[in-house]
Amino acid sequence: MSKQNVLLELIRQFDKLRTEHSKLTKDKDECATQIKSLIGDRLDVPVAGYRVSYRYDADKAKETIDLIKFAQEQPKLYKKYVKVETVPGPRRLVIQAVEEL
Repeated sequence: MSKQNVLLELIRQFDKLRTEHSKLTKDKDECATQIKSLIGDRLDVPVAGYRVSYRYDADKAKETIDLIKFAQEQPKLYKKYVKVETVPGPRRLVIQAVEEL
């Protein structure tokens, strides 16, 4: 089998799996929403061999800086310490069906 045929077969399989994944993700999200709605504010619910938990994660402290205010009030320090860099974006695989002419 030629590389072109292998590639075409993999692309077709990828496209089929992507469609299935999208539907399954949607179904899973809908199911989770219904479960959350049914258990309401309860944190733990035992159900026939399962223990369902719907809890909050622990709060975490997060340091932030107001760069606009910092630049206005301390322009020399801002210029000294704040650097602007351009970083390359991640590569992503895009497969789109095209109509053949």
